[in-house]
Amino acid sequence: MTRRTPDIAQLTSRQRAFLRRLWVVIGLCLTVLLGGCRDDFEAEVVPILEGRCANAMCHGTVQGNDAGHKLDAAKWLTFETDENGRIASPAQALASIKTKINAGENPAFSSFLRKTLPVVQGGQFHFMGKIFQSRSDPDYQTLARWVATIKDGTEGEDEPPLSPNEERFAETVYPERIDRGCA
Repeated sequence: MTRRTPDIAQLTSRQRAFLRRLWVVIGLCLTVLLGGCRDDFEAEVVPILEGRCANAMCHGTVQGNDAGHKLDAAKWLTFETDENGRIASPAQALASIKTKINAGENPAFSSFLRKTLPVVQGGQFHFMGKIFQSRSDPDYQTLARWVATIKDGTEGEDEPPLSPNEERFAETVYPERIDRGCA
């Protein structure tokens, strides 16, 4: 009995989305193995992340700490840190960040950049508040220059449809949370 590879047209949208993400991860692995953007990332971006948002109260999780929060890095900006607050795996952090970079449109629209700014300056709500006072902050400019070089960011790509519970949450609960300033 031979096994036949399914035609891409026969796959569900969720399976196609998984394959797209898999190709991004494979591409990321090749980029990391061959150099590419990782050098700039580690030299320029990682120090900013470690200084501003890699702590356990924000996006960092202590490496090996199963009691800590574990977020899906494909959905949330998150990365493991060592006991000194340093990013333990720059490659994993890079993969998580690329899911927050919109390479299909203007990279400035990426949530990775917008969540760092005040809402009145075009930023997006961020639970811990603004990270930068404005786009003129040197660290913000460093991040923006780096983001503009990323061609394989996946934010804004087709996402699988919401489940009925997710739809109900999006239509009823989330708008109320926004109105109360909680989301």
